Amino acid sequence: IHFVPFLIGGLIFIFSGLIYIGWTKALYQRRIRRLTDEVPFAVIILDRNNKVIYTNYQARNWFGARRSRIAEFIEKTGIKKMISEESGADEISVEYNIDSEKRFYQINYIPVRKEKLLIIIDRTQEKLSGELISWAGFAQRLAHEIKNPLSTINLTLQRIQSIYKKKFGKEAKVLDQYTDSILEEVERLRDTTDKFMRILSIKKPEFADHNPHEIIEAVLQKYERNLPRGIKVKRYFAEDISSIKCDQTQLNAAFSNIVENGLEAMEGKGALTIRTAVVEKIADKTVKKYVEIKFEDTGKGMSEQELAKLFKPFESSKPGGTGLGLVITRSIIEQHQGFIKIESKKGIGTVVTVLLPIKR
Repeated sequence: IHFVPFLIGGLIFIFSGLIYIGWTKALYQRRIRRLTDEVPFAVIILDRNNKVIYTNYQARNWFGARRSRIAEFIEKTGIKKMISEESGADEISVEYNIDSEKRFYQINYIPVRKEKLLIIIDRTQEKLSGELISWAGFAQRLAHEIKNPLSTINLTLQRIQSIYKKKFGKEAKVLDQYTDSILEEVERLRDTTDKFMRILSIKKPEFADHNPHEIIEAVLQKYERNLPRGIKVKRYFAEDISSIKCDQTQLNAAFSNIVENGLEAMEGKGALTIRTAVVEKIADKTVKKYVEIKFEDTGKGMSEQELAKLFKPFESSKPGGTGLGLVITRSIIEQHQGFIKIESKKGIGTVVTVLLPIKR
């Protein structure tokens, strides 16, 4: 008898909730769409006839906005066989070419009543990282063998310069043109091998409590001392961020590379804005809190073709660039269990977003 009021109250709550959901169906649909558009993996829903009835932002971003492109992906990757009743499989790994680039995906299948839910995770970076690790020992020895002769060549040329300048005096300027050119190329090769060796020898982060604002501030102050007058640096730091578990030295290197790229893109005029906030994202099937750091510049921006080449070693739009800086940066962020995303528009600017977990 004592439970009757609670039972009645519970029933009233349930029925009122159902009525409310009925009245606000469109609102809930919008919320669900917004939620699935925020996740870092692709979501595709098929009907009983394997026709695509829903795709989230990441699916459209990876495979194309048109349903025919999604259907083509499903057709070519063996998904139809997986979701057939006799298959019994609920997870497969596939290779798929997008714009002549090979990608690796993990596809999870979940039957939901008469519909079929596909969750697709991009494993390309993990695959490439595994291959990189397997070659790391050999590549490191190779880079070391290249760097040693370069150092010898550099010192020998400097010695030759010293000798012929003493002997020929002013007439040595003609020889200087040739030796200086060789020295520049040697230095460029040494710099490239140094960066390549840094990729191969990035150590595991040594985690400790650090305030990300202090790390960002140290990086900005380093560059602000010599900034052109035409460049302004703006900070919008969230007040509810105290500290996170991170490797201060590694994040300093990662942020320095991002800031340097932004400043170079503005070519002496513009604004670099850094914003921080606490956000929630779905990762590993749970909702986690992250510190979101946005680096926004008003530089020359990048085309879609240039964006597609980011994070590829030895692919750079900068004269003399190696493309290794962003490879190192992403490696550091990922070792912190974080994420990095770059958006850009030609002639407008670039936004680099870094997410770092608050709790590990």
